[in-house]
Order: sequence, then C-alpha cells, then structure tokens
Amino acid sequence: MNDASANDKLTPTKSKNKSEWVVNVVLAVFFLAGCSIMCLGLYYFYYGKTSQTWPTCIGTVTKSEVGRYSGSRRGSKSFIPDITYSYTVSEQQYTGDRYAFGNRSFSKRNDAQKIVDEYPINSKVTVYYSLNHPETSVLQPGVQSKAWYCCIIGAVVSAFSLLLLLPIPQVPREQDRSEPIITPS
Repeated sequence: MNDASANDKLTPTKSKNKSEWVVNVVLAVFFLAGCSIMCLGLYYFYYGKTSQTWPTCIGTVTKSEVGRYSGSRRGSKSFIPDITYSYTVSEQQYTGDRYAFGNRSFSKRNDAQKIVDEYPINSKVTVYYSLNHPETSVLQPGVQSKAWYCCIIGAVVSAFSLLLLLPIPQVPREQDRSEPIITPS
C-alpha cells in the first residue's frame, strides 16, 4: 500500500476529530457561560436575601434619571433607572447607585420612569448597607426576579452543555435484522 492511499484513509478521521474538538470547545464555552450566569444569580440572591436584615441610615438622592443603552439587536433599546444617592455611616461618606440587587432594564421608558419617580433628586431615602462593607448598599432590599431567572437559565444551559460534553456509552446493537434468521427445524 502506498503512502497516498494511507493518507486518504486518515483524512476523514482527522477531520472528524477536528470537528469534534470544535464542538467540545463550543460546548465548554456554553457550560462556562451558564455557570457564570448562575453565579451572577446566586450573587443577586445572596445579597438580596441578606440585605433584608442590614442596618439602615438616611441618605439623599443626588441623581435620578432614566438611562438608555442600545441592546445587542440592531435598533433595540433598553432603559434603566439611573439613581445615585449619598449616605453616611460612622462619619464616613459613601455614594451608592444600586436601587435593587438584580437591577432590571426595561424595554419601555415608562417602566424605568416609574422607578425613577420614586426617588426624586434631593429626596431623603432609607439606605440599607452591609455592616461589614458599608460601601455596599441598596435602596430596595430583597430578592428580585432576575436572581431566579439567572439561576434557572444558568443551571439549564450548564446542565445541557455538560450532558452533551459527556461521552455517551455505546449500547451493543442487536443482531442485524436484514439477514434472515435461520432456525433449526
């Protein structure tokens, strides 16, 4: 057998291995992305839950407007409540910009405006802050729905990617039924 025919026989295997490698890399990226999304949700969930028991102080709203940013789709826009407030803990001045853990963006400006309207500039607000890290604060304590969405979506993407990455055990095939089965008489 010459070298050319040996290379021809190896080419499909190399091509198959390369395509399997690419698929595995893509699945690994999806797995990591799902884990990251799930971790973000757990972060929102943890801080949202613990913020309900944080100490409070009085703060002052220094900025309150609707922010806009372009989405990933052409022409799509999202609106976010852009709220900044200042507060003092143990004679130390802090500035916060989180109105809730898992801040939401809105497809309609009016929805973001409703949140902004709750916090007019120069108004006094109750600020919830972390006792151990007073620079971490929030105006609306508690778990937002985004925490649940991130956890669920991240878990589904990670689990699905992992299932596709794991090798599937080969089940032995039954006898080929195309051949007639001869039974002794």
